[in-house]
Amino acid sequence: GQAATLAESMAAAPGGIAALSDHPGYARTLADILGSDRVWVEVTPNIQGASRIRASLTEAKSAGLKALVTWEVLCLDASEERTSRVLKSIADGNLFNQTRLAASHASFGASQGIGIVERQHPGLLAETVKVADMVDLNLDIGKPHFPHAERTPEASFASLKGLTEAALSSRYNGNRPRALRRLQVELDVIRKLGLSDYFLVVREITEFARSRSIATTGRGSGAGSLVSYLLDITQVDPIAHGLLFERFLNEHRPDYPDLDIDISWKRRDDVIDFVYKRYGTSNVAMISTHNCFELRSAAREAAKVFGLSPYEAQSLSSRLPYHASDDGAEQIEKVLETVRPELALTSRRQIARAATSIMGFPHHTGIHCGGIVISDRPMTYYTPLEMAAKGIQVTQFDMHAIEKIGLVKIDLLGNRALSVIEEAKSDIENSYQIKVMIEPDDARTGSLITRGKTLSCFHLESPAMRNLLAMLKAKDQDDATLALALVRPGPSAGGMKERFIQRRFNEDSLSRNSGRRGTSYHLPVYQEDVMRIISSTTGVSLAEADILRREIKQGDLSDRELERKFMFLADTVGMERERATDAWRQVRRFAAYSFPKAHAASYGVLAYASAYLKANFPLEFYAACLRNHAGMYPTWAHVNEARRLGIEVLLPSVNESGKDFTIEDGAIRTGLGVIKHLGRHTLERILNERKGRPFRTLSDFLARVVANKDEVSALITCGAMDGIINDRCSALAGYMAYKGDTATLGQPRLDFYCEDISLPTHSFKPLQMRRMEHDILGFSPLVHPIEFFKDPEEGRPGSNNGTARVLGLLAAMRHFKSDATDLYFLTLDNAAGLHECTLPREALTRRLEMGQGYAVTGQTTRRFGVPNLRARSIMALPESKV
Repeated sequence: GQAATLAESMAAAPGGIAALSDHPGYARTLADILGSDRVWVEVTPNIQGASRIRASLTEAKSAGLKALVTWEVLCLDASEERTSRVLKSIADGNLFNQTRLAASHASFGASQGIGIVERQHPGLLAETVKVADMVDLNLDIGKPHFPHAERTPEASFASLKGLTEAALSSRYNGNRPRALRRLQVELDVIRKLGLSDYFLVVREITEFARSRSIATTGRGSGAGSLVSYLLDITQVDPIAHGLLFERFLNEHRPDYPDLDIDISWKRRDDVIDFVYKRYGTSNVAMISTHNCFELRSAAREAAKVFGLSPYEAQSLSSRLPYHASDDGAEQIEKVLETVRPELALTSRRQIARAATSIMGFPHHTGIHCGGIVISDRPMTYYTPLEMAAKGIQVTQFDMHAIEKIGLVKIDLLGNRALSVIEEAKSDIENSYQIKVMIEPDDARTGSLITRGKTLSCFHLESPAMRNLLAMLKAKDQDDATLALALVRPGPSAGGMKERFIQRRFNEDSLSRNSGRRGTSYHLPVYQEDVMRIISSTTGVSLAEADILRREIKQGDLSDRELERKFMFLADTVGMERERATDAWRQVRRFAAYSFPKAHAASYGVLAYASAYLKANFPLEFYAACLRNHAGMYPTWAHVNEARRLGIEVLLPSVNESGKDFTIEDGAIRTGLGVIKHLGRHTLERILNERKGRPFRTLSDFLARVVANKDEVSALITCGAMDGIINDRCSALAGYMAYKGDTATLGQPRLDFYCEDISLPTHSFKPLQMRRMEHDILGFSPLVHPIEFFKDPEEGRPGSNNGTARVLGLLAAMRHFKSDATDLYFLTLDNAAGLHECTLPREALTRRLEMGQGYAVTGQTTRRFGVPNLRARSIMALPESKV
């Protein structure tokens, strides 16, 4: 059966194939397909014994087949064979002492043993060399392989040129000469690099999405391309924003362009299906990722193969840092003393050595979050493929190898924020019969951003970003773009953020009378700024300046070599030495920290749009936000913010709610889909059954909808049946009696489950009901969840020493540790808003829980006018008694 399957696959293979088989029977079958001159029987001395080798050679001779000799090589040096055995143990799920390698002496150095077989069976090695000489693998590296949009490259370029020139006329009536000059430059580069088809294919994908009303937008460095903008792939005007095409694509760059396309996360699969159907399943594949062993994963897997239980191995892993330092083995040994104190020192060292030996080796493959490649012929011509667990065809090469062999990646990325914006705009336009136009200098949006009230806004909601917006006194889309660049780890660590804010305050105060305000204040915030400094100082083109910027950032050359190169170029164009030295200092300092403006500007469009919608249409914005679960915070934090803005959030209703959050009479109605325990089939039965007539009573509901005890109890306790019952407690009592449940009703808790409910003797108190709702829905529509906690110090006299005390639910937490600092940055959520706290590690006595109520005490400080609580202590609040 295996031979027949192999024969079938080989029959479909292209020409130029030769086959080796260590099974003479398979070799005979292959010879019938490929010809006996293309098939060899393979003998491998470090796998096969002498008797098997003799038998294989005898059978090959009788069948008229040639034979050759090979050596199984698993590692370079004999010292690494143990590492190979560890990796095999992990792959097979066996203990180390149960694992044997298929080959003995499997190092490259040991392959000299092949000479013994050659002496016993002359001619085998010569045949091996003959086959090796026949191999002629040409990967055609350096040439892009992309499907042809038109019949010839010339026709594709003509099509691209025609489309962009037509769009230019409509978009740049007032600035046509400048735009036309830039378009000609970009088209010339695209033609020289043979990438016309690439742009046309990406345009076809985005055109398909828009034709199906699927929200899409381009982002990343591609926003610096006028061609991309004119093809409607990106939505940022590169001329208006001062973006450089050379940062995205130029003749000197060795890599291919990378267009990132954001797609509504709900419809991304539809776009991917279109790509497979349009270009053929054999020509399309997702890109794989190669996940390698890091310290934690290496220690966990090594511990298991040397006999530790899965629990002990996980305990070891969780106590280690993600990435190893120079003393990785010592770190593992030290933690093992805690996890398994009785383990012998030799065993601890054995595990530690095994773990550090496999670090950096591939652990498993995954699927790139959005990378897809399309080729001009079957994908197997360029790369081996495999099927992922989800049935998706993926490349075995990762993105770096894919690029080297000439396949150009397109990123099709699901974006929840895009769905929020599009759905909110749709609701607004349907409700008010207006066309939503995002105004880049809207006053309400400016006020929102200036105060840092940007929770739920795309890329503007993190604690660091909200603080930065307030410190910058940001007020428009350009400021949001600046903040997106400054908040990155590089500028923050390098001190650029503080220098920028200081210079902004100083120069703003000086320029108020003139009415002029700078944007970058002579600081190279963006990579494009660095490129311009290099170009203007040395006289090189912007394309060459980008290459030099990359060399400085990557550090492939020493600082001294880079400085000599920079100063030599400056001297050749007659630049004054002092000015050149000052320019070099700026370039050297900021090249590593600066962020591409094209990225920031494309993020900024969505970020500002979400802030605009929150400021001007909060009802529609939060309905869309809750439907799409966007952002870094839990749902309850978004609900709390919506309520702070005056938006009423209604309980779910079996007669009024849809599956998801909807807008109802100026409020947000909670959907049935968020109710814990409610199954999908029951939800669908509710929606279908009420189409004819609404539910009138609990009995009516039970007669028409088949639901289990947990589902009905959840619907009652979260308020979804308030419209058809008189009292939740009585309804539960009647239902439980009907189901024969005689357990006792205890105090409801935040971790309350319907199974705990039984016959009550009185109605629920209001706070009891609110806590039940919170447990079933995951948020509290009617009160802030801080009400569920009690402040032990309530009513006590306050301190007069300037100490501040804040109560709230833990909504976000980040740990920052360096040689000098070990801090936790906390965000507390209460009825008044969000509060930022800084807590030293030594003040933390127990693990913090998200959603738990805490009281934080400390001193309030201000940094650039923005308050922050420097905490001295933190206390978990007890739950209120109800």
